[in-house]
Amino acid sequence: MAVDTDTATQAKIVVDDGGALTLFIGDSAEPAAEDATNIAVLRILMDRAEKLERSLTVATEYPSGHSTYYTLRPDGTMDAEPDAS
Repeated sequence: MAVDTDTATQAKIVVDDGGALTLFIGDSAEPAAEDATNIAVLRILMDRAEKLERSLTVATEYPSGHSTYYTLRPDGTMDAEPDAS
């Protein structure tokens, strides 16, 4: 089951046409990271999950309309959800 990004997004990554990443965490309109690499964004998210001691659901949206969903756990494991697009 895909995550409802309108109501349940805990973290959202937006990828623009040039490949730049913008990371939003929680309901903040302010980016947590901009123009970062995938690995930098994952490190930020894994650190956040560990500090909160809870799982973090991440939705990535691409200009093509493709979306991916992942659950990051405090223990460093990650599960992928099926693509909803």
